[in-house]
Amino acid sequence: MLRARLKRGRRAWAEAHGWSFTEKSSVPPDVMTGSPPRPETVEVTHEMRGRFGTREAFVHDRAPFVGGTQVSQFFRSVSGVRVAAPLPRAYAYFPGGDLVSGFRDLKLRAYLTPHVSGFEHYRDVHRTRSHIWCQPGGGPHLMHALHAVLEAPLPAAPGTAGRHRRIMFATGEGWVLACDPLALDVEADVQRLAMAAAIARRAESTYAH
Repeated sequence: MLRARLKRGRRAWAEAHGWSFTEKSSVPPDVMTGSPPRPETVEVTHEMRGRFGTREAFVHDRAPFVGGTQVSQFFRSVSGVRVAAPLPRAYAYFPGGDLVSGFRDLKLRAYLTPHVSGFEHYRDVHRTRSHIWCQPGGGPHLMHALHAVLEAPLPAAPGTAGRHRRIMFATGEGWVLACDPLALDVEADVQRLAMAAAIARRAESTYAH
């Protein structure tokens, strides 16, 4: 029921905004695929592609971290925007505040471990409940870019009645990606696009000066 509603919403939004929509597709691996060995393509569903403002962008459902040794099933809906700044490969995870989220937080961190070997690890940045892993030396640039989402509480996902937001951002390989398990409608997809675009803008403004 929820997936059918999400598919209808994405199809309608794509048609209204001049984006393409496909029910099933294969895409090249990216930073959300994780570490090698990587498959040649990643299977995605209910995909929209187009331009968000001036940026190449997409929204789809997938199983992240299909590279390496394990696959996380906790995060399914991914929004991504192109960024013209050389951001490091990094993952920023904001867990929810309830007991179930705490359990899933531990599981996701276990899934992430094979993909962040040797990365710098930051916790509770700017007094947020956060875990951030970043390639060595990239922390200052990454933190500046992430300030766009660290400076204020993350908005609740539409349709979740204010439940604690669990979301993960990934940067690198020319993209800013946002991954969310509570995407119940296309409004949540677009909200993630806006957050990813805010990170991209801040990163680009840094390298422009």
